[in-house]
Amino acid sequence: MQPELDPLPGDDPEETARLVRGIQAGGADLFPFLYERVAASLYAWARLRLDRLGNDTLEPEDVLQEVWLRALASFATFDAARSSFRAWIIGIAKHVLLEDAR
Repeated sequence: MQPELDPLPGDDPEETARLVRGIQAGGADLFPFLYERVAASLYAWARLRLDRLGNDTLEPEDVLQEVWLRALASFATFDAARSSFRAWIIGIAKHVLLEDAR
């Protein structure tokens, strides 16, 4: 289970959860709104991790692209009862960085 992360200032976990439920129910048109809510914090997370790892071959944009592709492919597996969407997607990002480190 992913640890819960504190919401960012201005972040509304309930609105994010509503968008996720809408997308899971077939509302693909909601995806840009979800992306807009999460992308900046995910980018910052990736930038900090890459800087700490001293990774000069992988860019945060590359991480985000792979994370969102994986998230979209496994959107149906997201369970709000187990974790927040933000924690779930950062878990995917962790896996992307671990795979790159191998």
